[in-house]
Amino acid sequence: MRDLSGETISRGMAVRLIGGTQTKIAGHLFRSLPNGELARPILEPKRAFVLDRFNRLAEKHRTKREK
Repeated sequence: MRDLSGETISRGMAVRLIGGTQTKIAGHLFRSLPNGELARPILEPKRAFVLDRFNRLAEKHRTKREK
């Protein structure tokens, strides 16, 4: 099977990609979308985004409390 990067991949790897995992092909990370298309992975994990937002809210709360 050939993927978007032009590399030949195994059937097992194709099934994993369709299942929604991320995998490295020819040095590039790919993830699959719910409709089966391949896409580049999300650069920043959602966990980090949520934690950053939580920290900003906590900082605002501390600032309001000190006033």
